[in-house]
Amino acid sequence: MPEIAAKCKTPKDMGMFYRKSATGSEKDDFCHEMLLVIEEGNGTTVFTGCSHKGILNFVSSSEAQFPQMDIRTIVGGLHMMNPATKRLSESKTDVRLVGSMLFKNDKVTKLYTGHCTGEMAYSMLKLEMSEKLEPIMVGLQFAV
Repeated sequence: MPEIAAKCKTPKDMGMFYRKSATGSEKDDFCHEMLLVIEEGNGTTVFTGCSHKGILNFVSSSEAQFPQMDIRTIVGGLHMMNPATKRLSESKTDVRLVGSMLFKNDKVTKLYTGHCTGEMAYSMLKLEMSEKLEPIMVGLQFAV
């Protein structure tokens, strides 16, 4: 996928991440962040890492790049936990908005999310998304 377009908000703590550069270090723009889109007979699955550019941006970029595909499943982190403080890095309103947007997306039937989402954000998202949201666990198997 060429680029993750920033149509929606990006996580608030993106400015705290740096990468090595010729001059020492610079703020990480996460231009290297990737996603994997797999199309199968019953729908499409989008795999992300920590979604540093925002999960809604990953979904909208995937839909723009592959308009003929119906995204059914999303697997990846939502980066809503500050790794330094282990606390919520997004406002409660923004977490609920992400959950609501993904819940209202009729095509998406399941979101499996991992550690960088954070327990508090996961609990809030679960209230918004109900059975559409599941944790990523070691040995997870799923069918689309």
